Amino acid sequence: IKWKFKTAGRIRSSPIVYNDIVYVGCNAVQLYAIRATDGTKMWEFATGDYVFSSPTVYNDVLYVGCNNEKLYAIKATDGTKIWEIKTAGSISSSPTIAGGVVYVGSDDDTLRAINAANGTIVWKLKTGDDVFSSPTISNGVVYVGSNDDTLRAINAADGTIVWKLKAGGDIVSSPTVYNGSVYVGCRDGKIYTRNVNVEGGDKTFVVSSFAISSSPTVSNGTLYVGSADSKLYAFTTDGAKKWAFSTSGAVYSSPCVLTKNGR
Repeated sequence: IKWKFKTAGRIRSSPIVYNDIVYVGCNAVQLYAIRATDGTKMWEFATGDYVFSSPTVYNDVLYVGCNNEKLYAIKATDGTKIWEIKTAGSISSSPTIAGGVVYVGSDDDTLRAINAANGTIVWKLKTGDDVFSSPTISNGVVYVGSNDDTLRAINAADGTIVWKLKAGGDIVSSPTVYNGSVYVGCRDGKIYTRNVNVEGGDKTFVVSSFAISSSPTVSNGTLYVGSADSKLYAFTTDGAKKWAFSTSGAVYSSPCVLTKNGR
């Protein structure tokens, strides 16, 4: 162990590292900036409520959602607030940024596109239920799941629907795009996949009889995903199981693959 840092509450937010600083939220209404080399606290920002959302950095600005229904833009260097916007539901979804626009879901059944510089709304899209899933963007299309059992592909520029895929349960998992196909986990225990350019032709494969909240990761043709049955699975992208690894508890986090070249 190189260092440990004691927060004021449980950590459900996933940390990110930017310019040798670790940024992470916690359940004690704090967002921390911690020096990656030695664990020294650089600054902390009082959010006002739990932080389940994982921060994202763009142009030296940190974006993070909070259970107090707010999305914050914060200076990554010193923790100064630049702007905040108020939604009508808590934000567990983690922001994704592309082309100067922040995309984030919230518990008011809405996906929002927000100008990263000033916090103005570019567009918003109503779904049929809460959006815990974090958006994924590829080739000008936003992919996001919702608790109305639907995966949506949305035009990133104007918020129009490109296509919808109906699943058999809530989708809190975040989609992954790989080799022209999108993959997402579902609470019905399945992975759903579709060619990103074709409406229809959906494929599913069963991971387990337990819910999948973990977001799939694909590397070198292998899909990795965790399940509430306390296992981490590896599948081919066609759905053939390669192996399963038993853990000591339900797997809600998303796998990260580190290859031999360090990427």
